[in-house]
Amino acid sequence: MHEQDMFKLPPRERVKKARVKLLREKPFFGYALMHIPLVAKDDPKPKGPKIVYNPDFVEKLDDDELQAVLCHELLHYLLMHTKRSKEMRRKEREGTLNEYDRRRNIAEDIVVNALLTKNGFKLPESKVIISGNEIKVRQGAIVPQLDYRTGKLVVRMRDAEGKLYEIFDPEQKSAEEVYWEIKDFAVGDDGSDEDDTMYFSDDESYDDSEESRSRSGGGSSSRGDRGRKDRESKGKGKGEVKDKDRKDTEAGSDGGNDGSDSRVKSPAQLLSEAYNYAKMQGKDPAGFDRLVEKALKPKINWKALLRQHVSKMVPHDYSFLKPSRKSPPNIILPGIVKGESIEGIVAVDTSGSISDEELSQFLSEIRWIARNYPSINITLVSCDAAIHTEEQIRSRYELDKFKPKGGGGTDFRPVFELAAKKRARLVIYFTDGYGSFPERKPRFSTIWVVSEQGAPESHFPFGKVIKM
Repeated sequence: MHEQDMFKLPPRERVKKARVKLLREKPFFGYALMHIPLVAKDDPKPKGPKIVYNPDFVEKLDDDELQAVLCHELLHYLLMHTKRSKEMRRKEREGTLNEYDRRRNIAEDIVVNALLTKNGFKLPESKVIISGNEIKVRQGAIVPQLDYRTGKLVVRMRDAEGKLYEIFDPEQKSAEEVYWEIKDFAVGDDGSDEDDTMYFSDDESYDDSEESRSRSGGGSSSRGDRGRKDRESKGKGKGEVKDKDRKDTEAGSDGGNDGSDSRVKSPAQLLSEAYNYAKMQGKDPAGFDRLVEKALKPKINWKALLRQHVSKMVPHDYSFLKPSRKSPPNIILPGIVKGESIEGIVAVDTSGSISDEELSQFLSEIRWIARNYPSINITLVSCDAAIHTEEQIRSRYELDKFKPKGGGGTDFRPVFELAAKKRARLVIYFTDGYGSFPERKPRFSTIWVVSEQGAPESHFPFGKVIKM
C-alpha cells in the first residue's frame, strides 16, 4: 500500500471535512450545509430534505470538486426546485413527463452552476451522451462560460437535433425563466450514465403535502426513481435516523449520516440565516442579494395593484352630486361617476391546468371589477383552446349565473381575435400563462392576472403582468 493511500480519508470523513472547510472559507454555503443531513446511499435515510452521496463517486473527486458538488445539491433545496418543479409540472402539458423532467433539470442545473461559477467553485467535468452526441457537463448541466464580448456568463448547448441554445446571465434568472428559453430543447434518447453520484432528495420535506421527488447530480437528465430507492431502503427494517443534539451537527461531528435535525428549516429561512451569517463575516456570496430579497419580501397585494392599473385605463369623472362613501367625517369628497363607456373583454382561462381554487379567485375579482367600474362594458368569456362561453355582463345577477366551461389545452388567440372584432380597448385575462400567444402585439391595452404558480413575467410577450 502506498504511503499516500494510508493517509487518505474515507468518503464519510472527506464529506465532513468539506463541510467544515466551507464553513470557514465560504460561510454562506457552509452554514446552510450544517443544517442539511448528508447521507451515504446505503445508510438509513432520515425524513425530509437530505443530500445522498455515493462513496464511490466521492472517491473520484478532489477536495474542491467535492465542495462544489455538495453546494450544487444544497442550492436545489434553497431555491425550492423540488417544490416549484412539481407545481409547474401540473401546468406544463406539452411533451412527455420524462421530457419535461429532463428539460426542467437542465434549466435548474444551469441556474445552480452559474451561481457556483460566480462564487469561484470548481465544478467536476464529465461527459454525457445524448442521442449519440457527446456533451461536456458539470454536475448535471452544460458548463457556464464567460462571454468575452459582453462580459456576461453564458451557457451554450446544442440539443439532440443540433439546434444551438444560448442562455445569457443565467445566474440572474430563475429556473422557470431558463426553462422557457429551452422549452423546445430536443432531449432525444436518454443515454446518460446510470451510476449513482450525488443527489438531493425531498421525499418527506418541510411541506408534508409535498410529493416525493429527488434530484440527479451526475447527468443532464432526470432520475425519477431516486425517491423510490430511498423509500425502498427505509422499508427494509432499519428504521429512521433519530435526531441528535444540534451541537454535534454544527461541529461537523459526522459527514455521512450526520444526525442533523430532520425538522429542517424552510428554504427561505435557511437562505436568509446563511446569508446574514456570511455577511457578518464580510464574505457575502455573489449573486444572492436578489434571492434573499425575494425570499424576505412581503407578498404584494395583487388585487390593489390590479385595481390601480384598471383605474388608469378606465375613463371616469368626478361629481359632488354623488359624494364619495370614503369621505372623512365633516368633509365631502366627490365620487366617481360613469363617464365614457369602453368595450372590455374579461377572459377566464378554463384549461385543465387551472385549479378550482384559482378559478374561484378569478371570479371573485371579476365581480369586484364589474361592480366598481360601470364604465366598462364587460364581455365575459371562458376559454381554453377555444371560447366556450361569451356573456355580456350588465348586472351582478348575470355575473352570478355565469358558468365557465373548458378543461382542454390553452390558446390565448381566440380571445384577442374576439377583442379585435368588438373593437375592445381593454383585455383583462385571468390565467396561469401557459398557452399560445398572438404573434403580434394588439393595439389595445392588456392586463394579465397570473396565478401564483403561473409562468414568469418574462414569458409574456406584451401587456402588464400582475402575479397573484
